[in-house]
Amino acid sequence: MTKAQYKTIMKGLTDTSQAPRGKNIFYHCEICQEYISSQPDDNIGCKCSNIVIDVDYIRLSVRDFTKFTMVQKV
Repeated sequence: MTKAQYKTIMKGLTDTSQAPRGKNIFYHCEICQEYISSQPDDNIGCKCSNIVIDVDYIRLSVRDFTKFTMVQKV
Protein backbone atom coordinates (compact mmCIF):
# COMPACT_ATOMS: atom_id res chain seq x y z
CA MET A 1 0.00 0.00 0.00
CA THR A 2 1.45 3.36 -0.99
CA LYS A 3 1.38 6.35 1.28
CA ALA A 4 -0.75 9.32 0.16
CA GLN A 5 1.14 12.32 -1.20
CA TYR A 6 0.13 15.87 -0.28
CA LYS A 7 1.22 19.34 -1.37
CA THR A 8 0.81 22.44 0.78
CA ILE A 9 -1.74 24.89 -0.58
CA MET A 10 -2.09 27.32 2.33
CA LYS A 11 -0.50 28.04 5.69
CA GLY A 12 -0.68 30.91 8.17
CA LEU A 13 -4.43 31.41 8.43
CA THR A 14 -5.81 33.15 11.50
CA ASP A 15 -9.50 32.75 10.68
CA THR A 16 -11.18 29.42 9.89
CA SER A 17 -13.74 31.07 7.60
CA GLN A 18 -10.92 31.51 5.06
CA ALA A 19 -10.08 27.79 5.01
CA PRO A 20 -10.87 26.19 1.66
CA ARG A 21 -12.86 22.96 1.45
CA GLY A 22 -12.99 20.37 -1.29
CA LYS A 23 -12.87 16.73 -2.22
CA ASN A 24 -9.05 16.58 -2.33
CA ILE A 25 -8.35 19.19 0.38
CA PHE A 26 -7.17 18.02 3.78
CA TYR A 27 -6.18 19.79 7.00
CA HIS A 28 -2.85 18.75 8.46
CA CYS A 29 -2.10 19.02 12.17
CA GLU A 30 1.62 19.53 12.66
CA ILE A 31 1.35 18.54 16.33
CA CYS A 32 0.06 14.96 15.92
CA GLN A 33 0.81 14.70 12.17
CA GLU A 34 -2.73 13.64 11.30
CA TYR A 35 -4.54 14.55 8.06
CA ILE A 36 -8.28 15.27 8.19
CA SER A 37 -10.62 15.56 5.22
CA SER A 38 -12.04 19.07 4.81
CA GLN A 39 -15.41 17.51 3.96
CA PRO A 40 -15.98 14.64 6.41
CA ASP A 41 -19.26 12.74 6.65
CA ASP A 42 -19.24 12.82 10.48
CA ASN A 43 -17.80 15.02 13.22
CA ILE A 44 -14.04 14.48 13.37
CA GLY A 45 -10.91 15.76 15.04
CA CYS A 46 -7.23 15.02 14.96
CA LYS A 47 -5.67 12.89 17.71
CA CYS A 48 -4.59 15.88 19.80
CA SER A 49 -7.80 17.91 19.13
CA ASN A 50 -5.93 20.85 17.61
CA ILE A 51 -8.26 20.56 14.57
CA VAL A 52 -11.95 19.70 15.03
CA ILE A 53 -14.72 19.70 12.42
CA ASP A 54 -18.35 19.78 13.54
CA VAL A 55 -20.42 18.82 10.48
CA ASP A 56 -23.74 19.51 12.24
CA TYR A 57 -22.91 23.23 12.55
CA ILE A 58 -20.52 23.34 9.56
CA ARG A 59 -17.78 24.56 11.89
CA LEU A 60 -14.01 24.20 11.78
CA SER A 61 -12.14 24.86 15.04
CA VAL A 62 -8.38 25.23 15.32
CA ARG A 63 -6.57 25.76 18.64
CA ASP A 64 -3.09 26.59 17.31
CA PHE A 65 -3.06 28.11 13.83
CA THR A 66 0.75 27.96 13.69
CA LYS A 67 0.43 24.15 13.58
CA PHE A 68 -2.37 24.09 10.96
CA THR A 69 -1.74 23.59 7.23
CA MET A 70 -4.10 23.05 4.34
CA VAL A 71 -2.91 20.46 1.82
CA GLN A 72 -4.15 18.91 -1.39
CA LYS A 73 -3.95 15.20 -2.10
CA VAL A 74 -1.98 14.56 -5.31
